[in-house]
Amino acid sequence: MKWWWGIINFFMYFIVFAVVFIVSFNAIGWLIKKTDLDNKLADKINKYRHLKLILVLIFFAFTFSCEYIKTSLNESFGQHNVRSIILGAILSCIYVKCAPFIFAKNR
Repeated sequence: MKWWWGIINFFMYFIVFAVVFIVSFNAIGWLIKKTDLDNKLADKINKYRHLKLILVLIFFAFTFSCEYIKTSLNESFGQHNVRSIILGAILSCIYVKCAPFIFAKNR
């Protein structure tokens, strides 16, 4: 086999996984925007006093469980697989869209 075949194979996997990540990220972002989840979350945080602490605990529990599932998928299906890429995109989209409202001092 030629030496350049390994480089081409690496870039093909990289491009496929990047496209899967971007599509999943945008789909979850569209879903959050369509349901207006981030504004509803911010309104609930301003309304109830202890909700921010509860949401932080839920957020960390959800992150830990998703990372555990992602790790088990990596062990089951190999290091690079589409399922863990999609789960990572969902987790990062939720973090990017909702975490600023949870961790903000004031709105």
